[in-house]
Amino acid sequence: MGYVRFTALDHCFANPKIIDDFLTFARNLPEDTWLHFHCQAGKGRTTMFLVFYDFLRNLDVSATDIIYRQYKIGGNYMLYQGDDPGEKQWKVELYKEKAAMVPLVYEYIQNNYQQDFPLSWSQWKSQFARSED
Repeated sequence: MGYVRFTALDHCFANPKIIDDFLTFARNLPEDTWLHFHCQAGKGRTTMFLVFYDFLRNLDVSATDIIYRQYKIGGNYMLYQGDDPGEKQWKVELYKEKAAMVPLVYEYIQNNYQQDFPLSWSQWKSQFARSED
């Protein structure tokens, strides 16, 4: 039994270094490892990291299907844009960022797993951002 903590702010997309650390941790686990994920409420951050783990473990499943599966089993919907009429305005930009970034983590994993991840998420994201300029 062990314990690992990955810190992330509520409502926000996780810091790139934290995602790097989490993906490295998850990729190096034995296949039969059991994990328990939880944040304070057990919804937002928990779901985000469960989605990342699911992306790694189910490479043949689409990002949309994984995101929807995690939502259907009780998590937050990672593609939510903050478009609920009662949503607090300060959260809307955070949700939009998360909805845009979570599928990019899937793209990163899909583009790098066959080469055993030559780039970390933060390195890949940095190159991706430059290519869009």
